[in-house]
Amino acid sequence: MIRAALAGAAGLASRSGFAANLAEWQKQPIAIFEKVFEGLNYDELAEAMEAIGALGWDTAYMLDGIPADHLGVALDLRHLRADTGRSWKTMVRTVKSHIRSIYIKDAKWSGARSDRLEDVPVDRGFVSEDIFEFVRDGLPPMPLCLHMEHMGYRVFEKHEIPGAIEAHRKDIDAIRRWMKD
Repeated sequence: MIRAALAGAAGLASRSGFAANLAEWQKQPIAIFEKVFEGLNYDELAEAMEAIGALGWDTAYMLDGIPADHLGVALDLRHLRADTGRSWKTMVRTVKSHIRSIYIKDAKWSGARSDRLEDVPVDRGFVSEDIFEFVRDGLPPMPLCLHMEHMGYRVFEKHEIPGAIEAHRKDIDAIRRWMKD
């Protein structure tokens, strides 16, 4: 799977002018991930592939030597906090030069043992203005992508659309507050 993903990147790379170095850039992550994933069956491999990049150090390995203006990261603030816990600042520092867009969504830990991730509206969980500002600090203007996972992963029925629009407006208002300060 990794080879296929990197092969796809190679096709893109040849069109964007940095194909000459791509083969060298690919060697290190392939060797690392082949060792990590050795012996996994297809389902285990698929599950493991979902987490590539989640901790940051692996992303840093994959990006090592690749110029930031050739390949960027879309940093998801919800996954940043959920996947890295209290070490989120370290993760941001490892990939900061490659951040080219920010995905904004929020969640909180819930359940009897606080072991269930619950999607919530922006600024109602562990993604805060402080995190948003830490990520943005020193970076040029870039696209922001608002995900409304707290509304569910579905197409809304006609009668639900006004509520979805209102929820969207509230999330945008929270982001605007963060950007004014």
